[in-house]
Amino acid sequence: MKKIIYIVAIAIAVVFSSCSSKSDYLMEENISPELIFTATMESDSSRATYNETNSCASWEVNDQISINGIAYSAQSAGVSSTFKASQEGQNATGSQFNAYFPFELYNGSEASLPKCIHQTWEEGKFNMPMYATSSSKSLEFKNLCGVLKIIIKSEKVAQVRSITVSSSNLATSGKFTVSGNAAVLSQPNTKDNTTTIIYDQVVTTSSNGTVFYVAIPAQTYQELSIEVFDGQQSRVMTTTSNVDITIERNVIYPISFADNTGTTHPFIVMGGKKWSTMNFGASTIATSPETCFGDYYQWGSLNKLYTHKEWNSAIPEWTFTWAPGVDEYEGFCKNYLEYKDPDSSITTLPFERDVVRQEWQGQWRIPTNEDFNNLAKACTGNILSAIPVDLNSSQPEGNIYWLSSTQTHLSEYLGIEGALFVDKENPYKRLFLPAASCITVIYTVTPITIYYWSASIDISSIDISKNEYWPYNLLVNNNVMYLDHTNRYTGITIRPVAD
Repeated sequence: MKKIIYIVAIAIAVVFSSCSSKSDYLMEENISPELIFTATMESDSSRATYNETNSCASWEVNDQISINGIAYSAQSAGVSSTFKASQEGQNATGSQFNAYFPFELYNGSEASLPKCIHQTWEEGKFNMPMYATSSSKSLEFKNLCGVLKIIIKSEKVAQVRSITVSSSNLATSGKFTVSGNAAVLSQPNTKDNTTTIIYDQVVTTSSNGTVFYVAIPAQTYQELSIEVFDGQQSRVMTTTSNVDITIERNVIYPISFADNTGTTHPFIVMGGKKWSTMNFGASTIATSPETCFGDYYQWGSLNKLYTHKEWNSAIPEWTFTWAPGVDEYEGFCKNYLEYKDPDSSITTLPFERDVVRQEWQGQWRIPTNEDFNNLAKACTGNILSAIPVDLNSSQPEGNIYWLSSTQTHLSEYLGIEGALFVDKENPYKRLFLPAASCITVIYTVTPITIYYWSASIDISSIDISKNEYWPYNLLVNNNVMYLDHTNRYTGITIRPVAD
């Protein structure tokens, strides 16, 4: 009896032993061995997380790369590092491994240089977009872009929260393929694809110079523009190149913002002139009345009409505190200029009474009728007097649009009404003029339409006996955009232009 039980026990043990072995075999069969990659950089000048201060380029622990869409993390610091899958059980598959750094460059189906990049600022450090491809587990990364080394050394800028880089002819971000180790944008002419670096915390600048890095594709850029914004996202500094700039892969280009950079102004070339992208006294293109309308001047005055203005969004309207000595009914320019009576030979405002020329210096000035007409011709082929504008829709006359506050397809103009001029030869060249209205004999102004001073004089209006004549202004009224003339004491905004 005991023997029988023993034999049965052995049989049962054999059965269970057999089942256990088969199960282990199946489990092993379903689990792929963990893939561990080794990633190196092409040379000492390559940059993943690069510390220029210590002249070293290296991976840092937990730097993430994308390998065929799977996230892998650096296990050690150095020019070469091993990478393991960030999530246990995940493995890159396929016979060819395509790797991107940082991980966000590849979403699993396509590669793209992000339009907005969030980073933590550290002195001398930045993340350089890189790419590697291999049929083995050894990856040799190549830098995809060139780098702008932006040096801010200015008492005018105490804080930096974000930096935007754009161009009038080419995109600086977007979907890309890799050719010759460089990122080649799939849609390079999409100029709206700019690059913005947003820092997690506001960066306090140093009087000795604070360095920021922005990587952009290797291309030849026209009117490359760099804009710096502070903690309140107000534009505090900008520069635009007036020469073509060729960016090469794996090269750093130092750009210095000195203390006098405040005299440079972002512009777009349209109608053969440089047009400031913002109103005189403004800090943004649109966004809000407080920042984009700018200041109001009487014609020929070098001083603002007021010492204080306050925006009431509930009405909405401005409330002004008049400057000392300003007569709200007659204004500074009742008797025009101090030096002579009206003269039919004077057709434009002299530069000594042009507030733009006096404050911005160089070639900047108040535009003339000819400037406004050339701008219109660049967009429509017609002069302004022949251009009707439908204020109730976004449909253009030629390439001049009226934008309402409800439109959302042009995010940079959201919430602000005004006219958008679009170059007919290059639709990515655009100039927005917000509807800032004007100041007449009231203490408030509600933005309802467009007024912009012209430096031109309506010669036919001159009355020497009364020492009177009327200057022109750009006007949108009763569904028509044209050049009108108005009283010199009216408070109107200015859009600077340069030759």
